[in-house]
Amino acid sequence: MRGGACLPAPPRLKCAVDAPTGDGFALVTGAGAGIGAAIARALAADGLVVVLHGRRREPLERVAADVDAAGGAARIALADLSTREGCASLVSQVAAFTPRLRVLVHNAGVGGPTPLLDRDDSGFDLRMETNLAAPMRLTRSLLPAMARDGRGRIIAVSSIVAKFGVPDLHAYCASKAGLVGFCRALAKDLGRERITVNAVLPGWTRTAMAEASWTLIGGGAG
Repeated sequence: MRGGACLPAPPRLKCAVDAPTGDGFALVTGAGAGIGAAIARALAADGLVVVLHGRRREPLERVAADVDAAGGAARIALADLSTREGCASLVSQVAAFTPRLRVLVHNAGVGGPTPLLDRDDSGFDLRMETNLAAPMRLTRSLLPAMARDGRGRIIAVSSIVAKFGVPDLHAYCASKAGLVGFCRALAKDLGRERITVNAVLPGWTRTAMAEASWTLIGGGAG
């Protein structure tokens, strides 16, 4: 997720669903900071090799250093998930690391306002592509790697705003609500494959991304 590290960070993140422990690979998108970095550290502590995805190498290297220092293992994958090409690139990088994937965490996201009357669709497109289309594309492409293991976990980080509206955050709210709907449908499809699907809806979490959004919202409200 675009934003800074959680402040303060808990000593150990309790994942919303029990992740497999031991050997195996996990992919966490948006793992360079905030919630994504905390999830990556927790999965690594459970013994999984974590593929850290992000758009910039430096934040990912810091998280990888934390994982290494704690005795875990991490790989780095760079890709822009707002494009089809970026999603395809990430899938290729994961395939180069491992033929089997046990955990897929859709955490990468773009927040911020997109006023309804704004005639420029670029902000709307960016949020819908990154927050909703990318998880759908990645899941579709990575499912064969999860099915080979005969089990797996797919976790999508949505938002509490999926349940209610926030002024000017039209695209963000819509994309996060869509992500919940996608997970509900996917869970029904994949249950027979022993692949569980869960969406988590965090409330306000102190990350740089969240603080920037609330500063804009507060400024607009006066």
